[in-house]
Amino acid sequence: MSVLENAKKYDCPLKFTASDGESGWTNIVFDFNGTVIKSDISYLGYQPSALLEATRIFHSHEISYDEGYGYSHIDIEKTEDVGSPEGIWDVVPMVVGFQWDEEPMLTTWYIIREAKDIGKKDFPLIIKITRTTDKVVNHEFTIHYRDLCYAVSKCYTELLKRYGFSGYFHRSYGDDINIRQLLEIKGYALGLTSNLYAEDETKSYRLQLTPDEELELLKMDM
Repeated sequence: MSVLENAKKYDCPLKFTASDGESGWTNIVFDFNGTVIKSDISYLGYQPSALLEATRIFHSHEISYDEGYGYSHIDIEKTEDVGSPEGIWDVVPMVVGFQWDEEPMLTTWYIIREAKDIGKKDFPLIIKITRTTDKVVNHEFTIHYRDLCYAVSKCYTELLKRYGFSGYFHRSYGDDINIRQLLEIKGYALGLTSNLYAEDETKSYRLQLTPDEELELLKMDM
């Protein structure tokens, strides 16, 4: 039996929906439990999938390969050094940010984890969104991490199923959605953590799926 049969879909209070964009624009509607923010994201600057990477970075207990070796496309604003009884130290991401160019608007996101929530399987995050044109509008939300993973996974899964890998890449003028990161947070969102992830000596998580299961999870509707 595939571990994916244990996937738990639910009515997530966050609903992020990608609408039809073209010529380098990606349109995403963010519904934070009734508060709606619409973003028309340009290909200039941070790509739309910065939100995927920013969400995934909170999945593990430490800065991962992507950030540690310079492949990150987001800004890590704050970290916390956390030690274990075994003398192993982790550099835990606490605040990450990115800014979308919406011409002429600039939209800046900060996603914040508080120190007291380090090491928890599910935890609250504070999301601060600032939208700047001729005036400044601020939004702030407190959400559960699993809900953020669910909404982001659903949004980018639908984008890929609508346009395909190459189709979305060319349509967005160069946004390459990281499939490994999408699989990690999608598995977590669907409640498969105990089946999909094993804790190793560095306290980071590894994806435990066959190639067929990876493809099945990638295509799974939410």
